[in-house]
Amino acid sequence: MSIPLATKDPNAILTYGFDYTDWLDTGDALATSVWTVPVGITDVSEAASPTITSVKVSGGTLGKSYEIVNDITTTKGLTERRRIVIEIQKR
Repeated sequence: MSIPLATKDPNAILTYGFDYTDWLDTGDALATSVWTVPVGITDVSEAASPTITSVKVSGGTLGKSYEIVNDITTTKGLTERRRIVIEIQKR
């Protein structure tokens, strides 16, 4: 699976996330979701449902790229890590 690439203006506050519905086994659900956001971009808030996880971010330095990481654990004990690269561009 390739790492998704997104663009964001340094003044924008945007939400990014993953839908794990197709990945989850029947009867399984997300139990925990942890986002890791590097220095230079701000984790404003995080949300999760039984199948979807998201993070709202702000800031960033024009011309830089940031990799945000989502680690989840399911109620059946499965774990997964997914990443998004956010490029900061003037829009």
